[in-house]
Formats: sequence, C-alpha cells, structure tokens
Amino acid sequence: MVAAAEDPESFFATAPPLRDADAVAARLHEFIARNSHPPSEGGGARRRIVCVTSGGTTVPLEQRCVRYIDNFSSGHRGAASTEYFLKAVVDSHETVVKKAIGEYSKLLKIVATSMSSVGLHGMFYLAAAVSDFYVPWDSMAKHKIQSAGGPLDMRLIQLETDSDILVQKADMALNKYKMNIVVANLLATYKEEVIIVTNSERNAIRKHNKNEDLEEHIIKLLEKSHSKYIHSSSTNGSTKNGYEKFQPINIKSTA
Repeated sequence: MVAAAEDPESFFATAPPLRDADAVAARLHEFIARNSHPPSEGGGARRRIVCVTSGGTTVPLEQRCVRYIDNFSSGHRGAASTEYFLKAVVDSHETVVKKAIGEYSKLLKIVATSMSSVGLHGMFYLAAAVSDFYVPWDSMAKHKIQSAGGPLDMRLIQLETDSDILVQKADMALNKYKMNIVVANLLATYKEEVIIVTNSERNAIRKHNKNEDLEEHIIKLLEKSHSKYIHSSSTNGSTKNGYEKFQPINIKSTA
C-alpha cells in the first residue's frame, strides 16, 4: 500500500477515470453559478457555499473489486453538521453514497476546482473517513485475489485514543494539509467532546446534556470563524470584486 498524501499527482494520474466527470462538473458549475452571484443592490450579505464530505470510503484491493478495506463511518457528524449549516443560511448539497477512495478524491478535486471561483466565501468541511493508504491501480490484481497465493500482509492505522497525541496530529494536519481549522476527537468520546485546533487556539467543545447535538456548537463556532476569515481577508487585500484571490476556508475532522 502507498500513503495517499505522499504523491497526489501520481495518485490522480494512475487512478481510472471518473465516470460522468463532465456531467458532474457541469452540475456543479450550474449550482455554484446560481448560488454564488454577488447580491443585488441592497440585497444583503453574499451567500456562502460549503462542501461537506461525510461517511465512509473504501480501498479496493482488485481492479474488478471483490475485496476492499472499508473505512467505516456512520456519517452522522457530516449529516448533522449539514443541517446546522442550512440553519445558518449556508448553501450546501449532500449526496450520501459510499465511494472508493479514487472516486472520492476525484470528485473532491472537481468540487475544489469549481469552488475556486467562490473564493473566501467557500468552505470545505471534510468529515468523511478517508483512508491514509491505497493500492495503486497498476499494482492491483486485475481479478479476485486467490487464497492459494498465501495470506495478504497489511499494516494499518487506528483511531486515536491519546488526547496529547490527538492534538499533535491536529497540529500536523494544519501544516501538512494546509487546513485552517481541525476538529479533533477521540474514539471514546467523539459524541460528547471535540477539540477545535487552529494555529493560535485550542478550544474544547462539550455537550451539556444528552439531548443536544454537539454539531450545533461546532457549526456555530465555525460560522463565526468563517465570518472573521472573510472580514480579515477582505480588509487585508482586495481584487476586482474583493474576494477572488482568496481561497475557501478548509476544515478537517480527524480522529
């Protein structure tokens, strides 16, 4: 297996083409054009668009896939977060489909390319459980791996259970993946507590009672952080429309 983050260009170059990529790109372009236009005179604040990823992904072990590694996720955090983004009057679109890591990555690349026009009014909220490793397409067995060939040797990773290491990993993700914010959680307490990590702050968010959604508090904090990001970026530089040169804010959920 190969670490997915080590050579992204090779990953995209060798992965099989995404089916209906042009149609997906066209639908995205239409959605973004419809929802990201500047407001008319007196029309209020400009709309924001959030791309939410959620749920699990799979790592195929064969080209004609019979066996795969499943990065399980219930998808609850992404689904609940989407509801609270909508309450915050943010435009978003969610499709709940389990994808192989190659399909997921290529779809995300199309979305990222399309959302570049949104500038700082866009946000990527990456809550999907994505594998750190994949099998290169040209290294996969074409057909079903036969048990007669002997056992497979795999070395995998696990969800974090140490809070000190968790924050260290969050700091690493900020720098390695160029994130603005990391929402970090431990396996044992992911439903009750998260740590919001930025380059300058560490904030713990906890549920106060069993009936409330942790995601409501997460999205309120992220919405405020996004507003500050838009304001500070707009006042520190300008382009023709005041936003085009700035990148969407990036939020990663990690465990």
